Amino acid sequence: MVMLNAEATNALKHLALAIEADHGVHLYLDRGDGVLEIMASVHEGQAVDPATPTFDEDGEPLPDEDSGLLRRWLPTGLGGSAGQEEPGAVAHLTLPDERVGLLVMERVRREPFSDDDLALARVQARQMVSNVSTRLGPRPIAWSAQLEAVQSVAAQLTRLTSVEEVSAALCSQTQRVVAFDNARVYVLREDGRTLEPVAFRPHAREYHGESAAGLRVTVGEGITGWVAATGQQLIIDDAARDPRAVQVPGSADLSEESMLLAPLRSESRVIGVVVLSRLGLARFSDDELRLLGVLADQAAVAIENAGLLAERDRHVAELAALLDISQAGGGATDERDLASVLSGKLREAAHMDACLISR
Repeated sequence: MVMLNAEATNALKHLALAIEADHGVHLYLDRGDGVLEIMASVHEGQAVDPATPTFDEDGEPLPDEDSGLLRRWLPTGLGGSAGQEEPGAVAHLTLPDERVGLLVMERVRREPFSDDDLALARVQARQMVSNVSTRLGPRPIAWSAQLEAVQSVAAQLTRLTSVEEVSAALCSQTQRVVAFDNARVYVLREDGRTLEPVAFRPHAREYHGESAAGLRVTVGEGITGWVAATGQQLIIDDAARDPRAVQVPGSADLSEESMLLAPLRSESRVIGVVVLSRLGLARFSDDELRLLGVLADQAAVAIENAGLLAERDRHVAELAALLDISQAGGGATDERDLASVLSGKLREAAHMDACLISR
């Protein structure tokens, strides 16, 4: 474990006092293998040695997850949002550099942390980042574990049989490879111009107002459209200041947002785009972009196969319907009886509510 100096601990003490985090403030850092390890802790105004084991009410030692280790992929709320839990309020706040870690602030009273509290915590986090990064040095991504996750996700995708299923699984399972606050998967329509948001998955409240109609773009439109047009992967440290950006209806006007985008390529064709977003500036790394690119290539194969399977099923259904229609008229006794039978079969084959035959 890399111990931080007294300056970092004092910074946590000042932060706890300023935002009335009377139950404690804790700093977790990524140790390089996808696990967050507690590096500094202040409880009730006093520094706590992170190496000291913690115990439950019966005096038994708590497991690692409760006594110094925290899984990197935490649930919703990491974007700086305050959440209320009994008996008090708890807020998680990621540091500006995603590889550095997480601040956890706890308050005994039930009143949740305010936006002003979180803003102050962000300022403090930025001041700590340079010191933390300098002392820890580069935080290499755990490639073996990450590539195993990519392989596992890709295997799941190949077992799915529809474009919608593959896209939804890609949105949910990518969290195992790259952390994000929002994910979107676009698939190119048959017109070759429209990028349809087949699946999107928000993990932060700032994205909860998004809809399929608001997310829909054309090739060349916005950052997503640019990736579809060029076929290039893209990492953006500050999406709000990118000249290609367009406002998404229903989402908050974010002043600090990072994006990671990779095209879904089948052979030499771009068939879609996968987009990851995180609150804050410069939240993604080049390593994560490469990992997303590998996963996107695997997902594109799964989407293409699912599309071919769906097309085959449509052809089989059409042939079955034609055979059914051709056989249905064999038992008709007159023209009106034949028209009645055919209209019913046509309505079923076309999945319509009514069919009218006239002459």
